[in-house]
Amino acid sequence: MSEYFEVYDAKNNHISSFHGLIECGDFSDIGGFYLYAFVGFPLDKTTYFDSDTHYLLKTKRYDGRLDFEFSVIGINIINQVAYFRILKRNGMYTFGALTLLSVYEKADRRVFIEIKKQCKFAYLSASYLVSGFKKNLNKNEIILDGKYIIDTDSFFCELGYGFFGTFGYMGWNLNAVADMLNDMYQIDNPIKIKWVNFEQSKLMIANSRSDLSNFPDYDFIEWAKDVLQKYCDLSCVP
Repeated sequence: MSEYFEVYDAKNNHISSFHGLIECGDFSDIGGFYLYAFVGFPLDKTTYFDSDTHYLLKTKRYDGRLDFEFSVIGINIINQVAYFRILKRNGMYTFGALTLLSVYEKADRRVFIEIKKQCKFAYLSASYLVSGFKKNLNKNEIILDGKYIIDTDSFFCELGYGFFGTFGYMGWNLNAVADMLNDMYQIDNPIKIKWVNFEQSKLMIANSRSDLSNFPDYDFIEWAKDVLQKYCDLSCVP
């Protein structure tokens, strides 16, 4: 990434700039931290950090949607590159999104069907970085293809793709979808959505419900239909 990144402390004092942010490892499950390379970060400035202070990373890349707060667990310097072990505090950016974008950002296809289930949320995060919250639609009809909707995350991936193409974003939960559709809603010209292979998607989501086992009455497909029907002209094709 050629854009510069800026780091500020909790009092908004500028600490330094660097030119590359590389995701190196997700240790959130075993060590409680993420590992990043801050490429080009001045090594003499690494002594400015302590574990009790929150810091802010800012960049103009993706119109600021990549910005996040973090605290530093430790720093290692290897081959003149500073590797930061951090706790990420907020923001809609999820670890893994930058790696996906480094490989697929120029792609023109359903990238999310090529990645593992556990990476689909990173795809949604990458989609948010690329697209943000769009309100203008340049299509007469949206096609959702149920054969690509194999779990709840892939529903949101396919919805974003149907509206805006690769890395299109329409939210990562149904409340967010409702908010975005409400912003786009026109009573005299509702968005037309055709959900093809609907029964196939319904069956596949039902078969992927192990993560919803604590909610026996939860019917994701019906809830999704209700949201889409409220704001759109929805037709479901078996």
